[in-house]
Amino acid sequence: MTVATWCVCLIFNTYWFGAILNVMPAYSTYINFIKIVCRTLLLTVRFVCLMQLENLMKVIRSRRTTRGFVESELTDEQVELLVEAARFAPCAINYQPWEFVVVREPENKRDIVDVWNRVRDEFQTAHPGYRIATKAYLQEAAALVMVLGDPRCDPRMGLQDVIRSPDPRDYSWREYMFLLGIGASIENLLLTATAMGFGGGWLTTDIMGMEDEMKRVLGVPEPIRLVSMVAIGIPGRKFPMPFKRDVEKLLHLEHYDAGRLRSDEDVVRECKPGATRSR
Repeated sequence: MTVATWCVCLIFNTYWFGAILNVMPAYSTYINFIKIVCRTLLLTVRFVCLMQLENLMKVIRSRRTTRGFVESELTDEQVELLVEAARFAPCAINYQPWEFVVVREPENKRDIVDVWNRVRDEFQTAHPGYRIATKAYLQEAAALVMVLGDPRCDPRMGLQDVIRSPDPRDYSWREYMFLLGIGASIENLLLTATAMGFGGGWLTTDIMGMEDEMKRVLGVPEPIRLVSMVAIGIPGRKFPMPFKRDVEKLLHLEHYDAGRLRSDEDVVRECKPGATRSR
């Protein structure tokens, strides 16, 4: 039984036990003593639950995108724990499209970095105004988690509408649920890495143009897709809190408050890399 389940059961039983005691003769010293014990136990359980919630929020708030690592290793047990967390992510119709290739050997990481650099150089030669970072820190990471996805949906839904357009406006709803589920699994993985004392760097858009080359290096067959990559390791330095929009600017109760719609200038300012905190 998990701690959370234990806490819920204990609270439920404590409430009912307290209710039973309340109908008994209040003059009994023994009964009064048991009442005090039950109420103290209930308060303790409530405190433990609050502490668990606070610990969860601490992990969420302390997660940072890590682009620099010190030498470290990821054990088999730690790898399995990360994937264990990732596999419990929510997804549409529970079809669980995710699979993971965890790369730890230096020569295999070097192969991935070489593909990245080669494709980057080719792209930048063809598009001089567009810059892709070198991602030198990939070689420093303890592990590179290659996040794969199986686009074959539930047979009842068919495959004909699964498309691979780079334009988000062209995504079918099956593509949409495919990416949402994998994104949820990556977040589970990142939060678990944070709780374990590791940092994680989630690589997103740049890897889309490197899928075929990366799959060849990893031996990934069709129709499995390479969706993303996460570098995991001990952070090489302390990364500051990035800008996060305040809750009161995000939260709308019951209906959207159109008077609080951000201007185009605000969107550009707040989405700019290196934006400062609002407070």
